[in-house]
Amino acid sequence: MRKYLFPIGTLAKNFLTIRTNQCKVNAVNLGTDYKKLLKTAESWRTRILSDLIALSEIPAPSFKEGKRRKKFTQLMERINFDKLEQDGVGNIIGIRKGKGKGGILVSAHLDTVFPETLNHTTRINMKKVYGPSVGDNSLGLASILATGEILNELKITTHHDLLFAGTVGGETNLQGMRKLIEEHGKELKYVICVEGHGLGRIDNVAIGNMRMELNIRVKEGHSFRDFGSPNAIVLMSKLINRFLSIPKVSVHKVALNISHIYGGIAYDSIPISCKTGIELSYRNKKAFTDFYKKFNTTISKMEKEEGVRIKKREISSAPTGNISRSHQLIKGLIKIHHYLGIESKFGFGNTGGSIPLSQGIPAVTIGITLGYGLHLPEEKIEIKPIIKGIKQLLLLILNIDRIK
Repeated sequence: MRKYLFPIGTLAKNFLTIRTNQCKVNAVNLGTDYKKLLKTAESWRTRILSDLIALSEIPAPSFKEGKRRKKFTQLMERINFDKLEQDGVGNIIGIRKGKGKGGILVSAHLDTVFPETLNHTTRINMKKVYGPSVGDNSLGLASILATGEILNELKITTHHDLLFAGTVGGETNLQGMRKLIEEHGKELKYVICVEGHGLGRIDNVAIGNMRMELNIRVKEGHSFRDFGSPNAIVLMSKLINRFLSIPKVSVHKVALNISHIYGGIAYDSIPISCKTGIELSYRNKKAFTDFYKKFNTTISKMEKEEGVRIKKREISSAPTGNISRSHQLIKGLIKIHHYLGIESKFGFGNTGGSIPLSQGIPAVTIGITLGYGLHLPEEKIEIKPIIKGIKQLLLLILNIDRIK
């Protein structure tokens, strides 16, 4: 039986046949005229940019998303959801009822990596938008707002309930997505995580991740009079070198990142404390388990040799998961990319998709436009590709909505 991107409808005039290098895709009546759907998306540029700027100028570091959450909730109220609520951890969820076939979750994270003290003023010209979090992930939030409003404007009825969510903790412990899957996982058929950056990305593999902070403390001392006494910075340097000597540390096994290091107070004073941020990422759980055992043994050995105490505090963790490139969710997305002229790029990452994938729920992370300076204050995104990214999101939702 021939497979189509969208199921066959009854009105032949609504068919639009697109030929690509590898496949023939037939797009049909999706509850509205197919051409009208895409044409409507093209008229939303101004609204998307307006929402993007309104959100990006509100600081929202992880666990302090309150002000941005309030603004996002106000914007969500335009959509007239069947139900709009805030859950116990601070996620904002708008539910658009379908015909009772299950649920599709479309999410974007509310939080950023930037502190409240940073200047969040956004700049815009004819080609680009500049400012902290414009792409990660203010554009993701603005995109799901636009998608919900376009579906309403065209009065499209879906088979599945659509859950649009702004989640907390997306840059840290994925607390928001964990809560969503805990409360709605049984009803969800698919999850789409939306990021502003990386138009064409298909993240169907979630890497595991553990973040922690190590702290070494020693006795105080004068740099000359007490020369030779334990130095916290020197000891931390030795410990880091030992970590890097553990076998099989690579992107294919376990990747170790030293995210930050600080300690000491002044000249003439031996540093009594040194703190270091450690990030362990992995694709294979057994490789991580083996590495982590050696990692902890290395810490214990250093404590005994040097007579010091090394405190370890876990910050966050995320599980691994994946779906095959042959999965119907991924195959449909590839065909949509072909039609829209988007280059598909498979990748892996530590996104909200980690949680549903680890629970066996098909999930994918996609991007809306091209961007630069991710996680930097001078972050910027391109305006022109945004509408193509919105079309991608709309078609992906409506495609998987028709899958039984």
